[in-house]
Amino acid sequence: MADKISEWIAQRAYAIWEEEGRPGGRDGEHWRLASDEWTRLTQSAVVTREKSLKRVNKAATETPTEGQSDKVEPAPLKKGRNTKVAASRKGIEG
Repeated sequence: MADKISEWIAQRAYAIWEEEGRPGGRDGEHWRLASDEWTRLTQSAVVTREKSLKRVNKAATETPTEGQSDKVEPAPLKKGRNTKVAASRKGIEG
């Protein structure tokens, strides 16, 4: 796993170096920038995942209120090219 992270950082540092016009003597700075970017991306992904898990857990523990059903109805299909293709595959006229 650490090898994949180092590889990502190296590729990103190289891209930053190219974006800056390939200046000499700034490889340490480019590596730091890429490493910081990796940290931000992974922290953001962790926060997003935690928020998603909280929503899922909350929804799983909630009971339907009066007038609500725990049954989910599918959205109606819109007429268009994709539905015609799907319908023709099933032998249905669209």
